[in-house]
Amino acid sequence: MKLEVILGEQVIPVEVRDEVVQGAGDVFSQMDADMNQGIQAGRYWIDMPDTLQRCQYVANRLATALENEDPPMQQMMAGYILSRMPGVKRVAIDMQGEMQLTEFDY
Repeated sequence: MKLEVILGEQVIPVEVRDEVVQGAGDVFSQMDADMNQGIQAGRYWIDMPDTLQRCQYVANRLATALENEDPPMQQMMAGYILSRMPGVKRVAIDMQGEMQLTEFDY
């Protein structure tokens, strides 16, 4: 599976192995459990994030993994997004730190 990531003017394709999306359910469930405690969204705290907010939060972590050239983390963060938003093709990550402006295309 492929997730196209837009960071400013850059378009970066992240190829995610099917076994990551299918086989990392326990890791993704733990991520959800952690986010059930709330997430920091820029200047705001969100007590009970919905699926979109969770994926926006994870997209910010994906941006960090891309900047740090961390392929395993890229796979996991992109895999989480693909597992929680079936059919998503592209994510445009806000580079100003406002996670709520991160958008997904199907």
